[in-house]
Amino acid sequence: MSAMKNPHTSVLMLMAQENFEHANGSLIIRVKSKAGIYEILSVEHSQKVLPPLENLDPQLEDLIFQLTDANDEMLGAGSMPKPNSMKSVLAYENALFEQACKAKWEPDVYYLRYPYHDAMRFLKLFEQKQDTSGMVSLEPIAELPIQGVS
Repeated sequence: MSAMKNPHTSVLMLMAQENFEHANGSLIIRVKSKAGIYEILSVEHSQKVLPPLENLDPQLEDLIFQLTDANDEMLGAGSMPKPNSMKSVLAYENALFEQACKAKWEPDVYYLRYPYHDAMRFLKLFEQKQDTSGMVSLEPIAELPIQGVS
Protein backbone atom coordinates (compact mmCIF):
# COMPACT_ATOMS: atom_id res chain seq x y z
CA MET A 1 0.00 0.00 0.00
CA SER A 2 1.40 3.40 -0.87
CA ALA A 3 2.33 5.98 1.73
CA MET A 4 -0.42 8.28 2.91
CA LYS A 5 -0.91 10.94 5.53
CA ASN A 6 -1.88 9.73 8.96
CA PRO A 7 -5.39 8.30 8.54
CA HIS A 8 -6.74 9.92 11.73
CA THR A 9 -8.56 12.53 9.70
CA SER A 10 -12.00 13.97 9.41
CA VAL A 11 -12.60 11.67 6.41
CA LEU A 12 -12.97 8.67 8.73
CA MET A 13 -15.33 10.58 11.01
CA LEU A 14 -17.43 11.75 8.04
CA MET A 15 -17.76 8.11 6.96
CA ALA A 16 -18.74 7.16 10.51
CA GLN A 17 -21.36 9.93 10.61
CA GLU A 18 -22.86 8.76 7.31
CA ASN A 19 -22.94 5.16 8.58
CA PHE A 20 -24.44 6.27 11.91
CA GLU A 21 -27.36 7.92 10.14
CA HIS A 22 -28.18 4.76 8.11
CA ALA A 23 -27.26 2.06 10.63
CA ASN A 24 -29.15 -1.07 11.60
CA GLY A 25 -27.93 -1.11 15.20
CA SER A 26 -24.34 -1.25 16.40
CA LEU A 27 -21.57 -3.78 16.06
CA ILE A 28 -19.29 -4.41 19.06
CA ILE A 29 -16.24 -6.56 18.31
CA ARG A 30 -13.47 -7.74 20.63
CA VAL A 31 -10.21 -8.66 18.86
CA LYS A 32 -7.35 -10.45 20.61
CA SER A 33 -3.75 -9.97 19.57
CA LYS A 34 -1.11 -12.46 20.62
CA ALA A 35 2.35 -12.74 19.05
CA GLY A 36 1.15 -10.94 15.91
CA ILE A 37 -1.85 -13.23 15.41
CA TYR A 38 -5.29 -11.63 15.54
CA GLU A 39 -8.61 -13.34 16.22
CA ILE A 40 -12.14 -12.17 16.87
CA LEU A 41 -13.20 -13.14 20.39
CA SER A 42 -16.78 -11.96 20.18
CA VAL A 43 -19.20 -10.14 17.94
CA GLU A 44 -22.26 -8.50 19.43
CA HIS A 45 -25.03 -6.80 17.50
CA SER A 46 -26.91 -4.25 19.56
CA GLN A 47 -30.26 -3.13 18.17
CA LYS A 48 -29.54 0.35 19.54
CA VAL A 49 -27.56 2.60 17.21
CA LEU A 50 -24.56 3.86 19.16
CA PRO A 51 -21.91 6.26 17.86
CA PRO A 52 -18.62 4.77 16.68
CA LEU A 53 -16.00 4.36 19.36
CA GLU A 54 -13.84 7.38 18.68
CA ASN A 55 -10.12 7.20 19.37
CA LEU A 56 -9.56 10.50 21.19
CA ASP A 57 -5.77 10.23 21.41
CA PRO A 58 -4.55 8.43 18.28
CA GLN A 59 -1.10 6.86 18.48
CA LEU A 60 1.07 5.18 15.85
CA GLU A 61 0.67 1.87 17.77
CA ASP A 62 -3.12 1.88 17.31
CA LEU A 63 -4.64 -0.40 14.69
CA ILE A 64 -6.56 0.90 11.70
CA PHE A 65 -9.64 -1.11 10.79
CA GLN A 66 -11.91 -1.41 7.80
CA LEU A 67 -15.30 -3.10 7.72
CA THR A 68 -16.05 -4.48 4.25
CA ASP A 69 -18.77 -6.37 2.44
CA ALA A 70 -18.47 -9.60 0.45
CA ASN A 71 -17.30 -7.59 -2.61
CA ASP A 72 -14.50 -5.89 -0.64
CA GLU A 73 -16.31 -2.53 -0.61
CA MET A 74 -15.38 -0.53 2.48
CA LEU A 75 -18.44 0.19 4.62
CA GLY A 76 -16.66 1.62 7.63
CA ALA A 77 -13.21 2.53 8.92
CA GLY A 78 -11.46 3.97 11.93
CA SER A 79 -8.77 3.28 14.48
CA MET A 80 -8.71 1.10 17.57
CA PRO A 81 -6.62 2.25 20.53
CA LYS A 82 -3.96 -0.13 21.76
CA PRO A 83 -5.15 -2.69 24.33
CA ASN A 84 -5.62 -1.69 27.96
CA SER A 85 -6.27 1.90 26.96
CA MET A 86 -9.33 3.44 28.57
CA LYS A 87 -8.96 6.74 26.71
CA SER A 88 -11.70 5.94 24.19
CA VAL A 89 -13.92 3.64 26.21
CA LEU A 90 -14.49 6.24 28.91
CA ALA A 91 -15.05 9.02 26.40
CA TYR A 92 -18.71 8.13 26.00
CA GLU A 93 -21.51 8.54 28.49
CA ASN A 94 -22.94 5.16 27.49
CA ALA A 95 -22.78 3.46 30.88
CA LEU A 96 -23.76 0.00 29.57
CA PHE A 97 -20.92 -0.07 27.04
CA GLU A 98 -18.44 1.25 29.60
CA GLN A 99 -19.56 -1.37 32.14
CA ALA A 100 -19.35 -4.19 29.56
CA CYS A 101 -15.82 -3.17 28.59
CA LYS A 102 -14.65 -2.96 32.18
CA ALA A 103 -16.19 -6.32 33.01
CA LYS A 104 -14.52 -7.99 30.01
CA TRP A 105 -11.24 -6.04 30.08
CA GLU A 106 -8.44 -8.39 29.09
CA PRO A 107 -4.80 -7.87 28.17
CA ASP A 108 -4.10 -7.70 24.43
CA VAL A 109 -7.76 -7.15 23.49
CA TYR A 110 -8.88 -4.37 21.16
CA TYR A 111 -12.44 -3.04 21.26
CA LEU A 112 -14.34 -1.80 18.24
CA ARG A 113 -17.83 -0.27 18.21
CA TYR A 114 -19.31 0.89 14.93
CA PRO A 115 -22.73 1.46 13.33
CA TYR A 116 -23.86 -1.85 11.82
CA HIS A 117 -25.04 -2.58 8.29
CA ASP A 118 -26.30 -5.99 7.17
CA ALA A 119 -23.69 -6.18 4.39
CA MET A 120 -20.68 -6.08 6.78
CA ARG A 121 -18.75 -9.36 6.38
CA PHE A 122 -15.04 -8.78 7.04
CA LEU A 123 -12.86 -6.91 9.51
CA LYS A 124 -9.53 -5.88 8.00
CA LEU A 125 -6.74 -4.75 10.32
CA PHE A 126 -3.71 -2.63 9.48
CA GLU A 127 -0.60 -1.55 11.37
CA GLN A 128 0.72 1.95 10.80
CA LYS A 129 4.31 2.39 9.66
CA GLN A 130 5.92 5.79 9.62
CA ASP A 131 8.85 6.56 7.32
CA THR A 132 11.61 9.09 7.93
CA SER A 133 9.66 11.84 6.14
CA GLY A 134 6.71 11.40 8.54
CA MET A 135 4.40 9.74 6.03
CA VAL A 136 2.31 6.91 7.44
CA SER A 137 1.59 3.81 5.40
CA LEU A 138 -0.75 0.98 6.28
CA GLU A 139 0.48 -2.60 6.39
CA PRO A 140 -2.27 -5.26 6.24
CA ILE A 141 -2.00 -7.70 9.15
CA ALA A 142 -5.34 -9.54 9.22
CA GLU A 143 -8.61 -10.11 7.40
CA LEU A 144 -11.16 -11.72 9.67
CA PRO A 145 -14.69 -12.85 8.82
CA ILE A 146 -17.40 -11.31 10.98
CA GLN A 147 -19.57 -14.22 12.09
CA GLY A 148 -22.35 -14.57 14.59
CA VAL A 149 -24.16 -11.34 13.76
CA SER A 150 -27.93 -11.62 13.81
